Parts: sequence; structure tokens; C-alpha cells
Amino acid sequence: MTNLTIAGNISASNNTPGGIQLVNGAILNMGNSILARNTSPSGENNIEAGNGFFSQGYNIIGNNFVTLVINGNTTGNLLGVNPLLDRTLRLNGGATPTLALRSGSPAIDAGNPTTFPPTDQRGVTRPQDGDGNGTARSDIGAMEKRLIDTVSTPFDFDGDGKADVSVFRPSNGVWYLQQSALGFTGIAFGQAGDKLVPADYDGDGRTDIAVVRGGIWYILRSTLGFTGIAFGTAEDIPQPADYDGDGKDDVAVFRPSNGTWYLQRSLLGFTGIAFGQNGDKPVASDYDGDSRADVAVNRNGIWYIQRSQLGFTGITFGDVNDKPVPADYDGDGKTDVAVFRPSNGVWYLLQSTAGFTGIAFGFGTDLPTPADYDGDGKTDIAVFRQGTWYLQRSQAGFTGVSFGAAADKPIPNAFVP
Repeated sequence: MTNLTIAGNISASNNTPGGIQLVNGAILNMGNSILARNTSPSGENNIEAGNGFFSQGYNIIGNNFVTLVINGNTTGNLLGVNPLLDRTLRLNGGATPTLALRSGSPAIDAGNPTTFPPTDQRGVTRPQDGDGNGTARSDIGAMEKRLIDTVSTPFDFDGDGKADVSVFRPSNGVWYLQQSALGFTGIAFGQAGDKLVPADYDGDGRTDIAVVRGGIWYILRSTLGFTGIAFGTAEDIPQPADYDGDGKDDVAVFRPSNGTWYLQRSLLGFTGIAFGQNGDKPVASDYDGDSRADVAVNRNGIWYIQRSQLGFTGITFGDVNDKPVPADYDGDGKTDVAVFRPSNGVWYLLQSTAGFTGIAFGFGTDLPTPADYDGDGKTDIAVFRQGTWYLQRSQAGFTGVSFGAAADKPIPNAFVP
């Protein structure tokens, strides 16, 4: 195996790794490759190889339950590290989907400096200067990062891999965006009473401006332009997400009156799923890390999740007055169950890799706005308070940003029930 990326695979058994298992004396030679974010029900578990693993050097291997015996050349190997991959497979060019490398990924310019294929999976020439330091060197994995390549994260309107501070002003129907790469802009789109549904509907790595009004979706796609779609009713709760794993967010709603989800998937078409009941809070997201969003509801502090790969689970976490804020806080590619408790201003996170934590951040009247503001692949705790943003970024640290007015709707709060 040379210059492969093996990630996001899942085993249904604790006794079997999610990535690679060598049996009957098999031998694996692997070099310049990423083997990470593959899981079993208990967590990240990438490879079980006995004595059959022979490194050719320059591999990134994530956390592993079973002790990995490494034979051969260990030069350039990185063990137990996060490769900082994109959250989902997308067509980043070429004929097949790839997992892009985020800025700061340890795989960038870290491959074998002398031995590598002439092109990556997309046909892009190797090597590229992926970190912009003036020196081109081959990357580890299937995709060679160029400076123009982007990754996707929610609420990222300019495609630089970082969520943008942004608000919608009901009084004039304008979206105000403070984009981390392209700077400030204001776009008139919508009116008071619209439901905000920002998502990446065309799969280009940039969040699109969109609203729902009386069952009509109005979407201003960053690549494909404007479209209007009649889908759902005025009572429905919009839940756009990528339910079929093609890198495009799908139009979708949860209907409280009958507890049914209606999904218009861009790849797999329409489906309806009975899951939940009136009064539930819909919390769709990718809880098992397979690049497909899972239908899920929060009911009085109990999370009911129908995972697309690992099946149904129920988790008691939080209470009836908490605000669900599910997101990937530990950067392992899986959405974590999490709540913000207004009564004490504490965030409680049940992280799939890093475990439980409680963080006091904000007041009860704040609007939680979790998103990845520093582009490291981990969702940051953040709140909007009367026109001021307070961000506790996992990599770049704390900052406060004055942006918006007290009556504005912070866009990263759009799907917080």
C-alpha cells in the first residue's frame, strides 16, 4: 500500500478493527499512507496485524486498541496523531471522492522526499508546496494538498476551512458575514420570519446562504447559483445535512405532528423515516463518522440516534431545559453528544474520543454558536451575546469579536433547538 488514505471505516465488533485486520499470516507493506479514524464500537481502532505489518516509512497511524508491532523502516512515521482530514468525502477534482487535508495537517509536506507516485488520486502532480513555505514536498496519503484546495466545515462561507462569524438581520433581511479569508460582506436574502438553513448544498466546501419560508427553500448556492425548492410544510423543522455521503448537504425536514423525517437526498433521492414524536428536538448529525448524517432526536434529556452504520442507540445526557449542541469537539470525525445548560452557563460534552468534560463558558441568556473557527477540525465552544461573540478556540485560544446587533440572529446558532 502506497500513498493511501484509509479512514472512516467502522467495525460492528469490539474484537475487529475498523481499518485493517491481517489473518492467516498475511503480510502488509505500507508506506506514505494514512490509517486513522477507523473505529469499532469502543473507539478508534485502526489495525490488528500481529507480526505482519512492515512499514515502508512515512505513515500516519491513529490511536489503536491493540499493540501494533512495526517491522521495517519507521522513518517519518507518526503514531497516535490526528491527520486533520476533511469531515467528509467530496469530489475535490478527479473522478472519485477524496478526503482533503486540513491546513496544519501533519501529513502535508511530510511524505518520503525521494520516493512517491507522480500524481495523487485526482491526477494532481506530486509534489506540491502544500504548506506554502516555498518548498514542494510530497504529502502522506492519497490526496496531495495544493494551496487552492479547501476543506469543508459548517458556517464557512469563503471555503478556507474556518467557520465565519456571521449574522442574519431580520429587520432588513441581510446576511452579514465576517469571512476569515475574504473579509466582510453583506447579502440581502430573506425576510423576517424566515428559517435560516445555511449548508453546503452544491458540495464545493463553502456554506450557502439559504432560508425556508412556508415550506419553500430559497438557496443561493456559491457555485450553482439560485434555486427554489418546495419541500415540507410551515410546521416542519428544517434539518439539512449530507445524508447520503456524496459531499452535498440535502434538503430535509422533521415533521413533529407525525414524528417523520423527510429527506430529499442529492444522490439517493427521496425517503421518509418514522423516527421521533411531537415535542422532540431534531439533532441530525454524523454520530458514527461514516460521512453520512444520522437522523436523531433529543427527548427530555435522552438522545435517540439512528446511526447509518452502527444502528440505533439511546443515550441519557442532559436535562429537559438544556440546549442540544451536537458537534465534533475532539476532531475524530464523529459528532459528539453535547448540551449547553442555561441555568449555569456550562457546556457538557460527551466526546467520542476525549470522553466527558464540563466547561463553564457563557451566561444563560447567551446564544450558543459552536463551530470550528480556527480550522483545526475541532468544533469550538462559542456564544453570541448582544452583538458580541465570545470564542474559546481549541487551537487559537480565546477571543471576543464585536459583530452584529442585539436583535440579530447568529448564523452558527441556526440549528440549535
